[in-house]
Parts: sequence; structure tokens; C-alpha cells
Amino acid sequence: MDGWEFLDDFIKIPNNSTKAVPIYIISSSIDPGYVIKAQDYRMVSNGLTKPMNSADPLKLLSAGGNN
Repeated sequence: MDGWEFLDDFIKIPNNSTKAVPIYIISSSIDPGYVIKAQDYRMVSNGLTKPMNSADPLKLLSAGGNN
């Protein structure tokens, strides 16, 4: 299962609490299509591209996913 398959299955969970689960995408792709596709999933809070340094995830979380 890749990340897209996970998101497709995750949105099928019949539970409103899934809206409270922040999801961050980490990808090695720089394809702009990935960003557009990720925006189609309302539960995706934000994302990072690799390579990343050790501070990147901390910045993302401290910003509340609104980078």
C-alpha cells in the first residue's frame, strides 16, 4: 500500500474523528502534480519534500501544519 492508497482507504473510515487526525505527506517527488493531488484530500495538513533536515518536521508541527 502506498500513501495514496492509504488516503483512499482512510477517507472511507466511518468515523468523524478522522477529521481530527493531522496527516502530513513526505515525498521524494518534486512533481507539482503530487501537490495538486494531495490538496484533493481534505485531511492532508501539509507536506515536506525530501531531502529534509532534522528541523523540517519540527517546523511543520510547530506551525500547526499551516506552512
